[in-house]
Amino acid sequence: MQNAHDQAKQDQILVEQKLEAEHEAFEQAERIRWQKDHDDRIAREATEKADLEAKAKAKAKAESETQLLKNFELFWSVYPNKKSKKTAFEKFKRIDFKKTSFESIMSSLEKQKQSDDWTKNGGQYVPMPQTWIFNERWTDEIQAPVQQQNHTDVNAYWTDQLQAQEPVTDFVPTLVLGEEFN
Repeated sequence: MQNAHDQAKQDQILVEQKLEAEHEAFEQAERIRWQKDHDDRIAREATEKADLEAKAKAKAKAESETQLLKNFELFWSVYPNKKSKKTAFEKFKRIDFKKTSFESIMSSLEKQKQSDDWTKNGGQYVPMPQTWIFNERWTDEIQAPVQQQNHTDVNAYWTDQLQAQEPVTDFVPTLVLGEEFN
């Protein structure tokens, strides 16, 4: 009977060990499942974040390209020498607008359009737009245009010239020998 009792006790220990092993296996499987779920969630969140960032970058790029196109069209509409638009746009896209504002470029262009170089001979010396852009001509010093008065009346011209001179206040007539003084 002792033997049967020892055997029953041994069987019970084996059953408890087997239950404990099954319980540990179950817990291990739960930990693995939880880790897998956790890793899947992290991967999903990372993918979603990357997708959102990619969409935001694509949207910003599209907005930037749209603004660039609008700015170029505005530039083109006021530039006096409208030749080689496609080439000019390619050069325009390369401007670093982080260093130079579009407004400063347009302001400089408006000033240069009034300069003598750009107005004489019907604008013969206005550079091609791609040349102006490539050479960053908005950084050129701009000389104020010289105001010229076109006189078709010779008398009016000389009247203007004489009036611009200072009057002579200390003029003393002198007698030249051999001439008669009246």
